[in-house]
Amino acid sequence: MTDSVALQHRRLQRANVAIMREPRFALWSGFLTMGSVSVLPDTFTARTDGVNEEYSAPFLESLTDKEIVFVRLHEMLHKAFKHPYTGQVNESTSRGWNAIPSRVDEQGVGK
Repeated sequence: MTDSVALQHRRLQRANVAIMREPRFALWSGFLTMGSVSVLPDTFTARTDGVNEEYSAPFLESLTDKEIVFVRLHEMLHKAFKHPYTGQVNESTSRGWNAIPSRVDEQGVGK
């Protein structure tokens, strides 16, 4: 595991703790333990197949810790609401059902 990937994985773990400590999200935190969470050196953003989650190290590097909490919640809620199972398959990604659009910076993640 490269230093960048390891650092971003630790940042995701800190986001998990922040979510678990937040009273508004504490009851949802069981979804944080569902499946695996991987950080990859690829250039996609973030995605889930409904169980497992994958995050791009370069994408996470571009975010603040608060924005990472937002993205982590976003992916967790896809799993909670079973979006990969109730929606149509997204053919635009080769792995996973959901991928945050690359133009996420323009949309103001976490704002």
